Amino acid sequence: MSQGAALFDRPVPTQQPRHLLQFKAGKMTMKSDHWVHPDPRKGCAYLYQSSDSKVHFCWFDRRTGLVEDNYVLVPKQTEFKPVSQCKSGRVYVLKNKDQRLFIWMQEPDAKNDSEICDSVNRFIDSPPPATRMSDLLGSIRGLSGLSQNDLLALLCKHFLCFMLT
Repeated sequence: MSQGAALFDRPVPTQQPRHLLQFKAGKMTMKSDHWVHPDPRKGCAYLYQSSDSKVHFCWFDRRTGLVEDNYVLVPKQTEFKPVSQCKSGRVYVLKNKDQRLFIWMQEPDAKNDSEICDSVNRFIDSPPPATRMSDLLGSIRGLSGLSQNDLLALLCKHFLCFMLT
C-alpha cells in the first residue's frame, strides 16, 4: 500500500458525534419487589456514534434536556428486546451481562416499536463504519474526480503554502 493510500484509509476523528436514531421513551426503575415501575417523566432515547466509532445508547428527560444515561453498546454482548412478561405496556430492556436499562415506548404509533427495536440491534451488532478521509474528500464538490495521489499532492501543496506564510 502506498503512503498516500495509507493516509487516506485512516478513520477521521470527528468533533461531533454521529446521530443514528432517536425515539420517545420513558424510563422504568426496578424496585425491591423485582417489578419495573414507570418513571412519570417524558423522555427520549437516542443512539449516536462517538469519534472513537463506539455506539452509545442514551436517555434524556425531554422537559429538562438532561442526559441521565449513556451506555456504550458492545457488539455481541448487548441486546435490546421487548420484555415478554409485560402484557400491559410497551416495555423494552437494554441489557448486557452487568447492566439493564428498562424503558417504555412513548412514540404515538406502537406499530413502529419492532422496527425501532430492530434498528437498535442492527446498530449494536453492526456499528456504521468510521468515516474515511477519502470519503470525506470525495464528497467535497469539485474534488470527486481526483485520484488519491492527486488529492494528496493538492493537500501537501496547500499545507506547504500554509506553513510558509
